[in-house]
Amino acid sequence: MDEGPACLVGQLRRIGREPLDRMCDEVPAGMSGSMDDDVALLAVRLPSH
Repeated sequence: MDEGPACLVGQLRRIGREPLDRMCDEVPAGMSGSMDDDVALLAVRLPSH
């Protein structure tokens, strides 16, 4: 249970500032070895002030 969130955090640290479409493609691809079930990804980026 701890491996999935840790892997996700690592992915987001590496590519979290990429455009959302690229990030949404790369996050599941980078986790492919650790996913055994269906995945849903919701990404929201708030504008900086």
